[in-house]
Amino acid sequence: MLCFHAQQAVEKAIKAVIIYNKSDYPKTHDIEFLLSQLSKKGIEVPALISESKYLSQYATSSRYPDDDLMIDRKEYLEAVKSAVLVVKWAKSVVNKDSDKLF
Repeated sequence: MLCFHAQQAVEKAIKAVIIYNKSDYPKTHDIEFLLSQLSKKGIEVPALISESKYLSQYATSSRYPDDDLMIDRKEYLEAVKSAVLVVKWAKSVVNKDSDKLF
């Protein structure tokens, strides 16, 4: 369940950047696809952010506690680390022009 929440944080952060850049966001949990939408709009996506695409596997497979997916502590900590990096990156993208929002 914790990896599901890491995936959700990444998905929502990327969608926030998409919306901030005045684009409609696709209704998908596929992080790689969402990142490709940013690249198509000319938004530079750092390699460390692109690496978060592996989190897509947790969008459904770890959503429910009774699923058979076994996740160890190392895998969980890596998912959280990726989520923190993506959220910080998304905040930096959105906040760089925050004075223009109002």
